[in-house]
Amino acid sequence: MGPLLGGALAFRQWIETGHGRVPLRGALVRLWCEDGLLRTPLPLTGAAAFRSGTS
Repeated sequence: MGPLLGGALAFRQWIETGHGRVPLRGALVRLWCEDGLLRTPLPLTGAAAFRSGTS
């Protein structure tokens, strides 16, 4: 299983157990940087981040 599919499955399990999304988002970015999938750490955001008035 590659880093994207593995990350998606881990994220789903994490959310289903009732944990918050923010800690796992950071962990996924760090993992993908270490695996060489990302060159720089990019934040994972949801659609709400693109609303007006969001910092």
